[in-house]
Amino acid sequence: MAIIEQAGYTLIGNHGSGFVALTMVQDRIDLAPVGQSSNVKTNVVKVTGTEMEAVKWGKDNKMPLELIRLVYSNHNKFSLIKTCRDLVLGAGLLFYQRKTDEKKKWAEPVEYAEGYDWLDEVRAYDVMAKVALSYYLSGQGYMGMQRKSDGAQIIGLTHYDFPTVRLERMKAGAASPAALLLHATWDRDVKGDTVTRVPLYDFAKEPDRQPRDFALVVKDGTPGNAYYDLPDWFGSQNHTLIANLISAFHLSGLKNGWNIRYLVEMPATYFARFEDKAEEMETKFKKELHDFLSGVENVNKALLTKFSIGEDGKPIQGFKITPVTSPGGDDMYLDLAKYADAAQASAHRLHPGLAFADTSGKLFGSGSELRIAYQLHLAMSTPRVRHLLTEPFNRIVARHNGWPKGVRLGFEDTNITTIADNPNGAEKVQNTAL
Repeated sequence: MAIIEQAGYTLIGNHGSGFVALTMVQDRIDLAPVGQSSNVKTNVVKVTGTEMEAVKWGKDNKMPLELIRLVYSNHNKFSLIKTCRDLVLGAGLLFYQRKTDEKKKWAEPVEYAEGYDWLDEVRAYDVMAKVALSYYLSGQGYMGMQRKSDGAQIIGLTHYDFPTVRLERMKAGAASPAALLLHATWDRDVKGDTVTRVPLYDFAKEPDRQPRDFALVVKDGTPGNAYYDLPDWFGSQNHTLIANLISAFHLSGLKNGWNIRYLVEMPATYFARFEDKAEEMETKFKKELHDFLSGVENVNKALLTKFSIGEDGKPIQGFKITPVTSPGGDDMYLDLAKYADAAQASAHRLHPGLAFADTSGKLFGSGSELRIAYQLHLAMSTPRVRHLLTEPFNRIVARHNGWPKGVRLGFEDTNITTIADNPNGAEKVQNTAL
């Protein structure tokens, strides 16, 4: 299937921000992956007036906008994504050291006032939240760092909105891209003076030899895609489209429900008496009937009619209204909708109750079920993503800013307990999977 071609969206803004006007998704997103072995020459955007070449992201270079459009057109999708983001971020950031003895290993929080001050100054938690949201929505996030002009110290963090980012085409023999290219609207002509090139961090260089501004890509890696990853939920887009169409079906039924519930028959010559105004009067009558019976404000409305009696004492033939039974009626596809919602939640590796998404008609399950689902999610689904999010800090910032040896950045969690174990029902704990 082909991607939707109509330009039903517009991206406005600078490199760090954007606005997307959304339209209804009618078809699957065309993947069009670009791997290292692909013919990349046909999948690049040449930046006018420069030698820069940006690798296209999806067919027609529109995949980021298609991902956003698909997510925002569904009633559960964005909530699932934000819940994954919120769970991986935990209750905040903390510094810790790894400890071990003969029986176990654990993470022990440390007091590092200078480090916490730095996190506040650069708004690290806020930047990490935006990167994590991009990661769960698109499969990758982009973080920028600013180095002090007269030294190695990192003094600033930023987040690059993924629709504005494309990766620079790799040079021959290169193992990975060398830079991000930033532009507000990649679906239009791209001129050199409107594109910002941000080099990616080079671990082979000494800290004070790095560019003043550099970027990092937070992603896990998708086989066959050297440039752009796929989000975990990508395979569930059919279920998202099903859910979207079902809601559209029921909305149409509520707004225009009468037109499939009644068969209205009229004599062929009924409007002939109006002579040259017959067509006009028929059109007017149909509109008035529609306005009288359609819409949520006219549900179960009665229709009062009159009829004439002929000389033979029998009713003269007029309108005939016959109720029509629609198989399934308003309940049609509701079971399919629950199935589609449950399949979407599974694709996000998330218990739907944690996102307040009802997929079974039983609300969110018992408290014990939700507590166990929460604990399992933290233990099984967050460690890898947390590593990806903290790696730039533990490998780069620690090196540039001279963090004490053994001090690492991690996450603090809220441990949900029973009232019997803790009167408050919750307590702050360091993440034991660090």
